[in-house]
Amino acid sequence: MILSFIFILFFHPFKNGIDLLCLLRDRRIAQQRIRTVRAVLDAPLRFCALGVPLDAEAYKKALGSRSGRFFGWDGPLSVTDGKNGEEDACLRIVFAYPAACRTSAAGMTGKEASYVSFRSKLSRTDFDPDIYDKPGSIKNWVTFANSDPPRAPLTVSSFSEYSLKLRSFDNDEVRIPKGEELLLLRVLECWAGRDGIFYTNDHRASGAQPRENGVCDLRFRLEEGLLTIYVIARGEDKSLSPGRIEGEEKCTPEMLSRWRGVSEYVLYCEKFVVCMPNVPARSQ
Repeated sequence: MILSFIFILFFHPFKNGIDLLCLLRDRRIAQQRIRTVRAVLDAPLRFCALGVPLDAEAYKKALGSRSGRFFGWDGPLSVTDGKNGEEDACLRIVFAYPAACRTSAAGMTGKEASYVSFRSKLSRTDFDPDIYDKPGSIKNWVTFANSDPPRAPLTVSSFSEYSLKLRSFDNDEVRIPKGEELLLLRVLECWAGRDGIFYTNDHRASGAQPRENGVCDLRFRLEEGLLTIYVIARGEDKSLSPGRIEGEEKCTPEMLSRWRGVSEYVLYCEKFVVCMPNVPARSQ
Protein backbone atom coordinates (compact mmCIF):
# COMPACT_ATOMS: atom_id res chain seq x y z
CA MET A 1 0.00 0.00 0.00
CA ILE A 2 2.83 2.39 0.85
CA LEU A 3 4.56 1.64 -2.47
CA SER A 4 1.28 2.16 -4.33
CA PHE A 5 0.78 5.48 -2.60
CA ILE A 6 4.31 6.58 -3.46
CA PHE A 7 3.83 5.46 -7.08
CA ILE A 8 0.56 7.40 -7.41
CA LEU A 9 2.14 10.44 -5.76
CA PHE A 10 5.00 10.64 -8.23
CA PHE A 11 3.43 9.14 -11.38
CA HIS A 12 1.49 12.19 -12.61
CA PRO A 13 4.33 14.73 -12.15
CA PHE A 14 6.70 12.30 -13.86
CA LYS A 15 4.28 11.74 -16.74
CA ASN A 16 3.66 15.47 -17.07
CA GLY A 17 7.41 16.05 -17.21
CA ILE A 18 7.80 13.48 -19.99
CA ASP A 19 4.90 15.02 -21.91
CA LEU A 20 6.49 18.46 -21.59
CA LEU A 21 9.82 17.17 -22.91
CA CYS A 22 8.05 15.57 -25.88
CA LEU A 23 6.20 18.80 -26.60
CA LEU A 24 9.41 20.86 -26.44
CA ARG A 25 11.15 18.45 -28.81
CA ASP A 26 8.19 18.53 -31.18
CA ARG A 27 8.15 22.33 -31.13
CA ARG A 28 11.90 22.47 -31.76
CA ILE A 29 11.54 20.25 -34.85
CA ALA A 30 8.81 22.50 -36.27
CA GLN A 31 10.79 25.67 -35.54
CA GLN A 32 13.81 24.19 -37.31
CA ARG A 33 11.64 23.60 -40.39
CA ILE A 34 10.47 27.20 -40.28
CA ARG A 35 14.07 28.42 -39.97
CA THR A 36 14.98 26.36 -43.05
CA VAL A 37 12.31 28.18 -45.07
CA ARG A 38 13.68 31.51 -43.94
CA ALA A 39 17.29 30.51 -44.64
CA VAL A 40 16.48 29.34 -48.18
CA LEU A 41 14.76 32.65 -48.95
CA ASP A 42 17.32 34.89 -47.26
CA ALA A 43 19.75 35.54 -50.15
CA PRO A 44 17.12 35.63 -52.94
CA LEU A 45 15.09 38.24 -51.05
CA ARG A 46 18.16 40.28 -50.10
CA PHE A 47 19.31 40.46 -53.73
CA CYS A 48 15.85 40.52 -55.31
CA ALA A 49 15.62 43.02 -58.19
CA LEU A 50 19.32 43.83 -57.95
CA GLY A 51 20.42 44.40 -61.54
CA VAL A 52 16.88 43.65 -62.81
CA PRO A 53 14.29 46.19 -64.08
CA LEU A 54 11.76 47.00 -61.36
CA ASP A 55 8.71 47.92 -63.42
CA ALA A 56 6.72 45.01 -64.83
CA GLU A 57 6.74 46.34 -68.39
CA ALA A 58 10.44 47.25 -68.27
CA TYR A 59 11.17 43.81 -66.85
CA LYS A 60 9.35 42.02 -69.68
CA LYS A 61 11.00 44.24 -72.28
CA ALA A 62 14.49 43.65 -70.87
CA LEU A 63 14.11 39.88 -70.78
CA GLY A 64 12.49 39.79 -74.20
CA SER A 65 10.04 37.36 -75.79
CA ARG A 66 11.96 34.14 -75.25
CA SER A 67 10.83 30.73 -74.09
CA GLY A 68 10.47 30.17 -70.35
CA ARG A 69 7.66 31.07 -67.99
CA PHE A 70 9.61 33.61 -65.94
CA PHE A 71 10.06 35.96 -68.93
CA GLY A 72 6.42 37.05 -68.65
CA TRP A 73 6.26 37.59 -64.87
CA ASP A 74 5.03 40.89 -63.41
CA GLY A 75 8.44 42.14 -62.38
CA PRO A 76 11.23 40.71 -60.22
CA LEU A 77 9.02 39.98 -57.20
CA SER A 78 5.47 38.70 -57.44
CA VAL A 79 2.98 36.62 -55.49
CA THR A 80 0.58 34.30 -57.27
CA ASP A 81 -1.77 31.43 -56.50
CA GLY A 82 -0.21 28.12 -55.50
CA LYS A 83 0.25 25.04 -57.64
CA ASN A 84 -3.04 23.67 -56.30
CA GLY A 85 -5.02 26.91 -56.48
CA GLU A 86 -4.41 28.26 -52.95
CA GLU A 87 -4.52 32.05 -52.85
CA ASP A 88 -1.15 33.89 -52.54
CA ALA A 89 0.70 30.61 -52.00
CA CYS A 90 3.56 30.90 -54.50
CA LEU A 91 6.41 33.41 -54.40
CA ARG A 92 8.37 34.33 -57.54
CA ILE A 93 11.78 35.97 -57.15
CA VAL A 94 14.18 37.25 -59.79
CA PHE A 95 17.49 38.32 -58.27
CA ALA A 96 21.09 38.95 -59.20
CA TYR A 97 23.79 37.48 -56.99
CA PRO A 98 26.99 39.61 -56.74
CA ALA A 99 30.00 37.69 -58.06
CA ALA A 100 32.57 39.89 -56.23
CA CYS A 101 34.21 40.80 -59.57
CA ARG A 102 34.38 44.27 -61.14
CA THR A 103 35.19 45.31 -64.68
CA SER A 104 38.76 46.49 -65.22
CA ALA A 105 37.81 48.74 -68.14
CA ALA A 106 34.72 50.10 -69.84
CA GLY A 107 33.28 47.66 -72.37
CA MET A 108 30.63 47.38 -75.03
CA THR A 109 28.66 44.46 -76.38
CA GLY A 110 25.43 43.79 -78.27
CA LYS A 111 23.98 41.17 -80.54
CA GLU A 112 27.55 40.58 -81.67
CA ALA A 113 29.47 39.09 -78.74
CA SER A 114 32.54 40.87 -77.39
CA TYR A 115 34.90 40.47 -74.43
CA VAL A 116 34.55 42.31 -71.11
CA SER A 117 37.57 42.15 -68.78
CA PHE A 118 37.59 41.97 -64.97
CA ARG A 119 40.03 42.91 -62.22
CA SER A 120 39.95 39.58 -60.36
CA LYS A 121 39.75 35.95 -61.39
CA LEU A 122 36.31 34.65 -62.35
CA SER A 123 34.88 31.37 -61.08
CA ARG A 124 34.25 28.78 -63.79
CA THR A 125 31.67 27.05 -61.55
CA ASP A 126 29.33 30.04 -61.97
CA PHE A 127 28.75 29.11 -65.63
CA ASP A 128 27.87 26.08 -67.74
CA PRO A 129 30.15 25.78 -70.80
CA ASP A 130 27.95 23.10 -72.38
CA ILE A 131 25.09 25.53 -73.07
CA TYR A 132 26.82 28.80 -73.95
CA ASP A 133 24.71 31.13 -76.10
CA LYS A 134 21.43 29.32 -75.44
CA PRO A 135 18.84 32.06 -74.76
CA GLY A 136 16.27 29.77 -73.16
CA SER A 137 18.58 28.83 -70.26
CA ILE A 138 19.37 31.25 -67.46
CA LYS A 139 22.49 29.39 -66.26
CA ASN A 140 24.87 31.75 -68.08
CA TRP A 141 22.95 34.99 -67.73
CA VAL A 142 24.63 38.01 -66.14
CA THR A 143 23.69 41.65 -65.70
CA PHE A 144 25.14 44.99 -64.56
CA ALA A 145 23.14 47.48 -62.53
CA ASN A 146 24.54 50.59 -64.24
CA SER A 147 24.93 49.46 -67.82
CA ASP A 148 23.39 51.46 -70.65
CA PRO A 149 20.61 50.49 -71.13
CA PRO A 150 20.48 49.73 -67.39
CA ARG A 151 19.92 46.24 -66.02
CA ALA A 152 20.07 44.63 -69.45
CA PRO A 153 20.50 40.83 -69.19
CA LEU A 154 23.46 39.40 -71.13
CA THR A 155 24.52 35.83 -71.78
CA VAL A 156 28.02 34.35 -71.67
CA SER A 157 29.37 33.11 -75.02
CA SER A 158 32.76 31.99 -73.70
CA PHE A 159 34.84 32.14 -70.53
CA SER A 160 38.42 32.88 -69.53
CA GLU A 161 39.88 33.54 -66.10
CA TYR A 162 39.76 37.33 -66.35
CA SER A 163 37.20 37.99 -69.07
CA LEU A 164 33.78 36.99 -70.34
CA LYS A 165 32.58 37.08 -73.91
CA LEU A 166 29.08 38.54 -73.60
CA ARG A 167 26.23 39.18 -75.97
CA SER A 168 22.72 40.56 -75.85
CA PHE A 169 19.68 38.98 -77.48
CA ASP A 170 17.67 42.20 -77.60
CA ASN A 171 19.95 45.24 -77.62
CA ASP A 172 22.19 46.22 -80.50
CA GLU A 173 24.53 47.95 -78.06
CA VAL A 174 25.08 47.68 -74.30
CA ARG A 175 27.71 49.87 -72.63
CA ILE A 176 29.30 48.61 -69.40
CA PRO A 177 31.19 51.12 -67.20
CA LYS A 178 34.61 50.54 -65.66
CA GLY A 179 34.44 49.25 -62.07
CA GLU A 180 30.96 47.79 -62.55
CA GLU A 181 30.11 44.74 -60.43
CA LEU A 182 29.25 41.48 -62.19
CA LEU A 183 25.82 40.15 -61.19
CA LEU A 184 24.74 36.54 -61.78
CA LEU A 185 21.06 36.42 -62.74
CA ARG A 186 18.90 33.89 -60.86
CA VAL A 187 15.20 32.94 -60.86
CA LEU A 188 13.38 31.13 -58.04
CA GLU A 189 9.84 30.03 -57.22
CA CYS A 190 8.81 28.58 -53.84
CA TRP A 191 5.68 27.01 -52.35
CA ALA A 192 4.42 24.33 -49.96
CA GLY A 193 3.06 21.20 -51.63
CA ARG A 194 0.05 19.18 -50.55
CA ASP A 195 2.50 16.48 -49.44
CA GLY A 196 3.78 18.79 -46.68
CA ILE A 197 7.09 19.54 -48.40
CA PHE A 198 8.62 22.96 -49.02
CA TYR A 199 9.62 23.20 -52.69
CA THR A 200 11.69 25.59 -54.71
CA ASN A 201 12.11 25.78 -58.46
CA ASP A 202 15.53 27.17 -59.30
CA HIS A 203 15.26 27.76 -63.04
CA ARG A 204 18.88 26.76 -63.57
CA ALA A 205 17.64 23.18 -63.02
CA SER A 206 14.55 21.35 -64.26
CA GLY A 207 11.48 20.72 -62.13
CA ALA A 208 10.75 21.31 -58.46
CA GLN A 209 13.38 20.72 -55.81
CA PRO A 210 12.18 19.48 -52.36
CA ARG A 211 13.91 21.49 -49.61
CA GLU A 212 12.24 20.63 -46.29
CA ASN A 213 9.67 18.15 -44.96
CA GLY A 214 6.83 19.08 -42.63
CA VAL A 215 6.02 22.52 -44.10
CA CYS A 216 2.24 22.34 -44.44
CA ASP A 217 1.37 25.79 -45.75
CA LEU A 218 3.06 28.97 -47.01
CA ARG A 219 1.39 32.28 -47.84
CA PHE A 220 2.87 35.59 -48.96
CA ARG A 221 1.69 39.19 -48.87
CA LEU A 222 3.57 41.99 -50.64
CA GLU A 223 2.59 45.50 -49.61
CA GLU A 224 4.41 48.85 -49.51
CA GLY A 225 7.87 47.35 -50.03
CA LEU A 226 7.38 44.77 -47.26
CA LEU A 227 6.97 41.04 -47.81
CA THR A 228 5.09 39.14 -45.09
CA ILE A 229 5.60 35.38 -45.03
CA TYR A 230 3.20 33.09 -43.14
CA VAL A 231 4.33 29.55 -42.37
CA ILE A 232 2.58 26.53 -40.85
CA ALA A 233 4.89 23.64 -40.01
CA ARG A 234 4.17 20.41 -38.20
CA GLY A 235 6.01 18.46 -35.54
CA GLU A 236 6.79 14.73 -35.60
CA ASP A 237 4.88 13.24 -32.64
CA LYS A 238 1.35 12.05 -33.44
CA SER A 239 0.57 11.44 -29.76
CA LEU A 240 0.60 15.15 -28.89
CA SER A 241 -2.92 16.56 -29.31
CA PRO A 242 -3.31 16.05 -33.07
CA GLY A 243 -5.04 18.92 -34.83
CA ARG A 244 -4.01 21.53 -32.27
CA ILE A 245 -2.49 24.75 -33.63
CA GLU A 246 0.04 26.86 -31.73
CA GLY A 247 0.53 30.54 -32.53
CA GLU A 248 -2.80 31.13 -34.29
CA GLU A 249 -2.32 34.90 -34.04
CA LYS A 250 0.58 34.57 -36.50
CA CYS A 251 -1.54 33.16 -39.31
CA THR A 252 -4.27 34.35 -41.63
CA PRO A 253 -7.90 33.32 -40.98
CA GLU A 254 -7.98 31.46 -44.30
CA MET A 255 -4.98 29.31 -43.32
CA LEU A 256 -6.45 28.57 -39.89
CA SER A 257 -9.83 27.55 -41.29
CA ARG A 258 -8.10 25.17 -43.66
CA TRP A 259 -5.91 23.46 -41.04
CA ARG A 260 -7.84 23.57 -37.78
CA GLY A 261 -8.55 20.03 -36.56
CA VAL A 262 -7.40 18.20 -39.70
CA SER A 263 -3.75 17.32 -39.00
CA GLU A 264 -2.40 14.22 -37.28
CA TYR A 265 0.27 16.42 -35.70
CA VAL A 266 0.49 19.59 -33.66
CA LEU A 267 0.85 22.54 -36.05
CA TYR A 268 3.02 25.57 -35.37
CA CYS A 269 2.51 28.99 -36.97
CA GLU A 270 5.10 31.65 -37.66
CA LYS A 271 5.11 35.01 -39.41
CA PHE A 272 8.07 37.14 -40.44
CA VAL A 273 8.27 40.39 -42.33
CA VAL A 274 11.12 41.16 -44.75
CA CYS A 275 11.99 44.65 -45.92
CA MET A 276 12.75 44.56 -49.67
CA PRO A 277 15.51 47.16 -50.20
CA ASN A 278 15.52 46.91 -54.00
CA VAL A 279 11.76 46.69 -54.53
CA PRO A 280 9.71 49.91 -54.75
CA ALA A 281 6.98 50.52 -52.19
CA ARG A 282 3.75 49.67 -53.95
CA SER A 283 0.69 47.63 -53.00
CA GLN A 284 -0.05 44.33 -54.72
